Amino acid sequence: MVVDPRDIRAKFGDDYVATDDTFRLGIDTRFTKHFAARFIGRVVLETCTGAGFTTIALAEGFLDSCPPFDSAFLDPDWAVSGPGHMYRFRNSNMRPPADLLLRSVLARTHDVAIVLPPLVDTGELADLPPHECERLFLGAVHELYCLYFGTLARTHGPTEWRQ
Repeated sequence: MVVDPRDIRAKFGDDYVATDDTFRLGIDTRFTKHFAARFIGRVVLETCTGAGFTTIALAEGFLDSCPPFDSAFLDPDWAVSGPGHMYRFRNSNMRPPADLLLRSVLARTHDVAIVLPPLVDTGELADLPPHECERLFLGAVHELYCLYFGTLARTHGPTEWRQ
C-alpha cells in the first residue's frame, strides 16, 4: 500500500509521523492474544484503540462517568511525533500522555496493563507502583513493552515473551 503523506496529515494532523511500522497502527494479533489471556473473566476498560483519537476526545470527564470496570488495557498512540520527539514515558508526546493516562486509570483500578514503545527508557518506570515489565519479541526483534499492575502482574520486575 502506498499512502500519500498529504492523506496522513489530513487524517492524523501535521505532527503525526508515519513510517512503514507506525502506519500499521495496530498491534500484531500474536500480541493481542497474549494480552487477552490475562483479562479472562474481567470487566475491562480498553482505551486508545486505533490511534487513540477518540480516547483523547473522551478523556475529559470520561473516567468519572464510566460504568464500573475491574481492569484496564491502555495503548496510547506512540507514533505521534513532532519537534524534538523522544520515546519517553514521562513528559512524552504520546496521545494521550502515557504517564498521565496510567495515573488516572490506576486511581480507579490497580489491575492495569499499558503498552509502551520498545525505545522507552525503563529507568523512567522505576518509581511506579510494583509492576511486571514484559519485553515482547517477534523473532529476535524487541517490538514493545507491556507493564502489568495489580493482579495482572505475574511477578514484579522484568520478564520476556517471545513468539
